[in-house]
Amino acid sequence: PEIINITTASFEQLKEEIEADLENTPIDPSHTKALLTDWDSFITPAKKGPPKAGRGAAGHPRLLIIDDEAVSRKLLEGMVRKFNDGIEIVTVDSAEEGIYYYLTEEFDLVFLDIIMPIVDGNDFLAIVEKNYERGHLKDVSNIVVQTAVESMEQLLSYIKKTCVQEVIRKPVTPERITDCLERYCLM
Repeated sequence: PEIINITTASFEQLKEEIEADLENTPIDPSHTKALLTDWDSFITPAKKGPPKAGRGAAGHPRLLIIDDEAVSRKLLEGMVRKFNDGIEIVTVDSAEEGIYYYLTEEFDLVFLDIIMPIVDGNDFLAIVEKNYERGHLKDVSNIVVQTAVESMEQLLSYIKKTCVQEVIRKPVTPERITDCLERYCLM
């Protein structure tokens, strides 16, 4: 609960600045630093350590799955493992935790759910894009959006984002996940 409260407060500050869309005024890096510092103090020593490169143990790809539904995370993880059991997978149940991992570690591919409580996938994408625009991230085009959204207008808006590689409509199928893994993880 403490972690969620700290990250939520930090993200609310970032979100307000992003929504204000202040011209030529960078996001105050102290917000991000405070978030990472506060969050890092709650992480157990087993999870601490230097950020990893994009490839995990034995050169296998690393994936980040961000979805608030445990069943969706497990199904997606199962589809990935069926494709290649050596892929290193980090799963998180909130966009707040997802942005922490995204900003501190490297992943070959990120599966992002859009509809989540508190900070949703749209907020996650906005934070990633603003940090990229301001030079805080070197490459961000590795996100696959998963959504149950039916509107063609909304689907097209995701595709136009710099950081979105592809959009998959839920429910996802093993074939769609396999296609993404083959395309973006260079198996």
